[in-house]
Amino acid sequence: AITSGKGGVGKSTISSNLAYMLSQQSLNVGIFDADIGLANLDVMFNVQMKKNILHVLKGEATVSGILIPITRNLILIPGESGDEILKYSDKALFERFMQEAQVLNKLDVMIIDTGAGIGEHIQMFLEAADDVIVVTVPDPAAITDAYATIKTISSIRDDVGMIMNQVRNDKEASLVFEKIKKVANANIGLKLKLELFGKI
Repeated sequence: AITSGKGGVGKSTISSNLAYMLSQQSLNVGIFDADIGLANLDVMFNVQMKKNILHVLKGEATVSGILIPITRNLILIPGESGDEILKYSDKALFERFMQEAQVLNKLDVMIIDTGAGIGEHIQMFLEAADDVIVVTVPDPAAITDAYATIKTISSIRDDVGMIMNQVRNDKEASLVFEKIKKVANANIGLKLKLELFGKI
C-alpha cells in the first residue's frame, strides 16, 4: 500500500511507475486505485474505463469484469472519481472487494494506491497490505502530515517504509527522514521500524 498524509506529494505517480517497473521484471502486477472518490490512475495510464469498483459494490460487475490491461503483465483495478461511492460504508466496500478479489490470486504483486489522509477505509487497506510506504515531500506541512499518518499506522502495525519525493539531493532526503524518525522514536517508541525505501 502506498499512502501519504497530504495530497499532491506524488503518491499516484510513484504507485503507477512502481507498478510499471515491477511488471517489466516479468512479475504479474495489479494496481488498485483505492483513492476513494478521487481516483485518477485511468488518466495516468491513458486508458478508458467502462466500469469501476463502484459497479462491483452495486452488484453490476465483478472484479474480473472491470480489470483494464495496461501491459502484458500489468492490470489496473479502476476506482471511482465521484461522490456516489461515498454512500457505501467503508467496511462494506472493503469486504465486498476482498470477496471478489480471488480473481487476483495469480498476481505476484498488488500495489494499492490509497487516498491521502487517515480515513477508516484507508486504514483497512494499510492493515491488509504486506508493506506500507508513506510518501512525502520536503515541505513542512507535508512532513507534519506524514508523521501524523505514521503515528496512525503505528496503532495497527510496527513496520513502515518511506519514500522521499522531490528532494534536491541525498542529503536532504536523509535529513528529512531522520527528523521524522527522531520525532517518531520519541513519541511512538522504538517498537516502530521506520525505514527509508528510497528518494526521488
